[in-house]
Amino acid sequence: MDLRGTIPPEIGNLSFLSFLDISGNRFHGSLPFELGNLHRLKVMAMRVNNITGEIPPSIGMLHELQHLDLGTNSLTGSIPSGVFNISSLRTIRLGDNRLIGSLPDNLCNGIESVKKIILPDNYLTGNVPGSLRNCKSLQILDLGDNNLTGNIPRSMGELPVLEELYLYNNQLKGNVPSSLFNVSSLRLISLTRNSLTGGLPSEMCDNLPQIEGMAVSYNQLSGPIPSNLSSCRKLQILSLSYNAFSGQIPEGIGMLPVIQTLYLGGNYLTGTIPPSISNLTSLEQLGLEGAGLSVFSYLILNSLTETGTLPRYVSSMSLLTYFIAEANNFDGNIWESFCNLSRLEHLTLSSNYLHGSIPQCLGHLQALKYLSLGNNSLMGPIPQSIFNISMLEKLHLEFNNLSGKLPDNLGDLLPNIKVLILNSNKLIGSIPTSVSNATRLSLLSLALNHLTGSVPATLGKLHELKELLLHSNYLTVKPTTTKETEDTVVRI
Repeated sequence: MDLRGTIPPEIGNLSFLSFLDISGNRFHGSLPFELGNLHRLKVMAMRVNNITGEIPPSIGMLHELQHLDLGTNSLTGSIPSGVFNISSLRTIRLGDNRLIGSLPDNLCNGIESVKKIILPDNYLTGNVPGSLRNCKSLQILDLGDNNLTGNIPRSMGELPVLEELYLYNNQLKGNVPSSLFNVSSLRLISLTRNSLTGGLPSEMCDNLPQIEGMAVSYNQLSGPIPSNLSSCRKLQILSLSYNAFSGQIPEGIGMLPVIQTLYLGGNYLTGTIPPSISNLTSLEQLGLEGAGLSVFSYLILNSLTETGTLPRYVSSMSLLTYFIAEANNFDGNIWESFCNLSRLEHLTLSSNYLHGSIPQCLGHLQALKYLSLGNNSLMGPIPQSIFNISMLEKLHLEFNNLSGKLPDNLGDLLPNIKVLILNSNKLIGSIPTSVSNATRLSLLSLALNHLTGSVPATLGKLHELKELLLHSNYLTVKPTTTKETEDTVVRI
């Protein structure tokens, strides 16, 4: 439905109303005080509207209310204390508003049977109440994306049926309570983007048989990665990135049968990537950037410190769509087995010590949109097949020793190309006039090569071109200095 307008105060006259759901409409204005007259109301759902103003305290008089859902509006002010005294409440959903104030210290004393407290994306302050231990039926607690401070209460470990805990994007500090890892019903934990310190217990997974997702990224956690990760048999998402974890990646990490997302980057890990990681057949995203290691729709191996060749096991990850291994110490050739990754859309191997030629078979990756092999020691001509990847939008091959000519029909072969960076190589020949047919081109850099001939006048047809860099070649044009127009930077 597409109802709009304000909620009239006369709604309070519907004394027999037990179910009120006007979610997903365009109601605006404030909530009438008269809502408190609906004493038989069990469900009040008004999520996804444009309701403003404060939550009327009269809501606290709805003693039969079981489900309160006012999420995704523009409500302001604090949550009336009476709401937390409705003993019949099972669900409180007030997320994605502009609510302020703190949660009462005795939060669960009046709503002991509540199952879901969902208050994310507000401006709540103060501590996470320790009285949450009294909500023995609590299954979901979501206080993420607020301004909460203090420590995570140890009493959180006394919630016997808690399944989902979200405290991300707050200002929490101190250790993650070890008691939390004894809540055997937990499926999802998100504590990202706080200021948490300390480590994770080595036996973390012993008492979490149901855990499916754990995210503690962007904190100040330290110590080793728990060695018993293999006991988290249902784990699908593990994000430990951007902390201060150290030591080696435990071998058991390759024994997670359903893991799909694994982020360990931005830590102080050492050693090698355990070979068992190739057993993770369900892996779609792997992030190890800046981890200090050597060696899966998403595989990131950025800023590593160990030398060696590119890991061959990557080629067995048939679901891989992103492979990024930038700024490492990888050397040797680019394996032709990479050409088996038919779903690959993004391949970045730049800023390594790779040498040899670019494999011809990379041109078989017809889903590829981004290819970056720049700042290596690659040599030989650019394979013709690379220019046959019609989906390609960005091609970075700069700072290598590539030679040969550009194909005459380059602009026809790459209709979707937006960024073409081939500078600082040993390319010869002329600039193909067909470049002007690559109408989406916004950056063209052919500088610091051995190109000859004249600059094609047809380049003026590239209306989206923002940067054109052709300097330090042997082009027969009148020399100019850097020239800036309103929209384009040209250096010839």
